[in-house]
Amino acid sequence: MPKKKSPAQLQREIDEALTSKPAKRLTSLSDNPAKWAAMTDNWSAEQRKTKKTSNFKKYVLHWYPIDQDTWQMWATLGDEVVASLFYGKNSPADVTLEGAIEVHPEHRRKGLATAMYSWAEKLSGMKMAPAAQHTKDAAAFWTSYRNK
Repeated sequence: MPKKKSPAQLQREIDEALTSKPAKRLTSLSDNPAKWAAMTDNWSAEQRKTKKTSNFKKYVLHWYPIDQDTWQMWATLGDEVVASLFYGKNSPADVTLEGAIEVHPEHRRKGLATAMYSWAEKLSGMKMAPAAQHTKDAAAFWTSYRNK
């Protein structure tokens, strides 16, 4: 079993990847393997908060409320965290939800983001809406997601 890295070591790796030369530079923090290692290391504490679970293909989705208008969702494969969705209302009067999703690079294009957004909509009874600013990948996702 690989030795676990300290939070300081993981942060240094994240900082280096985000500020390195263009050839090595990451396009997104969610592309950094150190981020996923840190999320998996923290999973045991997060897992205790789970209130509902749902199976999607070979993954397990875990959901819990943070407060009345904000929720967290995780996707795991075994003991490994492979996706995360933080979502909620921007204000109590909002009729749509906005979320920040990250999917591990090796698990993208497998329907995880769609499954997580769909389950978030089902649990809340509200529709998800895209953030005002997002990546090209997110723009393509939202075009596809709304046209289903």
